[in-house]
Amino acid sequence: LEELTELSTAGNFTSWIVDALDPSLGGDVLEVGAGFGAISAEIARRRPDGRVTAIEPAGNVFPTLRDRAHELPNLDARQITSGELADSPDGGAFDSVVYVNVLEHIADDASELITAARLLRHGGRLGVFVPAMPALYGSLDYKSGHYRRYTAEQLRDVLARAGYTDIDVRYFDPIGVVPYWVMYRVLNVSRLDRVSSTGYDRVVVPVSRILQRVVPQPPRGKNLIATARRPG
Repeated sequence: LEELTELSTAGNFTSWIVDALDPSLGGDVLEVGAGFGAISAEIARRRPDGRVTAIEPAGNVFPTLRDRAHELPNLDARQITSGELADSPDGGAFDSVVYVNVLEHIADDASELITAARLLRHGGRLGVFVPAMPALYGSLDYKSGHYRRYTAEQLRDVLARAGYTDIDVRYFDPIGVVPYWVMYRVLNVSRLDRVSSTGYDRVVVPVSRILQRVVPQPPRGKNLIATARRPG
């Protein structure tokens, strides 16, 4: 909850993630594990003529997502798992499925990506955002329940094993590597507090974003962003 609360207020970082994913998204978008809905709400605001569905099964998180969805007429919130949704009449109904900071919480990430394919129309697009660089795994990852941080090769491999094609994987937020390493590997800080989150969002993110405009495919980054297609 601490992590979700602070990340939901990181407006610059949220906007940057959506900017990176948006060109690959189709009309009907599903976000799996939407948390408090910061990503879904940003996508919905940018696509007033599109439809965004945000699903979140956690009972201690969903009420905030539901309240946020009430503010946007094209955002629908549902308290349901991806598997339950895939088994419902809405399975296979989406042009795009998005996972932001979700797959690292799932032990069997390949099975989850197969479920995502069941939610996509043939030819639909998948967008994924995950923590990168296993060497950065530290106190915050452990407390947040992360099974892993990914290398580009690991993420590409699990997408391919789940049956996706046209896979594009890129490192994201290159400048963020050093402050993350200092905070959560060297100092072993165990929580993401408001001061560090706000400072990072206002100072580090804009600089890192400028650098990534100059170097669109940096050799390393704090996160990875990937897009892929369900064959059809």
